[in-house]
Amino acid sequence: MTDTDKKLLRILQKGIPISAKPWKTVAEQAGITESDVLEKVASWLDEGLIRKIGAFVNHRISGYPANGMAVFDIPKEQAAETGNRIAQRETVSHCYERPWLPRWPYRLYAMVHGKTRDAVIAEVNNIARNEGITGYRILFSTREFKKSGSRLFMEDNS
Repeated sequence: MTDTDKKLLRILQKGIPISAKPWKTVAEQAGITESDVLEKVASWLDEGLIRKIGAFVNHRISGYPANGMAVFDIPKEQAAETGNRIAQRETVSHCYERPWLPRWPYRLYAMVHGKTRDAVIAEVNNIARNEGITGYRILFSTREFKKSGSRLFMEDNS
C-alpha cells in the first residue's frame, strides 16, 4: 500500500462523514480527488481488502431504546426461508443463522427493536406465532458498548 492508500484507509476507518457529499469530504481529507476515492474503494472491495461499507445505527438515540436478541430453535432446513421472512420485518435490524448446539439449541438470531421492552416481547411473540416456532428466548441488552470495525494502519504505525 502506498502512503496515500494508508492515509485514505485511516480516514475511512474513522467513519464516513455525515455530509451532503461524504466522498468529496473524504477526498479533501486525503488530499486526492473524489473519483480517486471512489475508484480506490471499489478496487479494495473487488480485491476483498474490504468486505463492506456499513453504518452503525444507534437505536436508542433514534427512538427505539428497547432492544432484544430473539433466538429461535428451528430445524436447519427451515433456517434460510424463515430467516429471510423475519429479516423483512421493520422491527428487525439483522437476522442470521448460527450452529445449533445441544446446550444452546437456537439456530436463528434476530435483533428486534421497539419503543418499550413490552413492545419487543409482543413483536417476538408475534414472529414466533406467525412462523410456528415454539422454542425461543429473548435476550435483552443491559449495556451497550461502542461499536466499531477493525482498524489497520493506525496513526502511530505504518
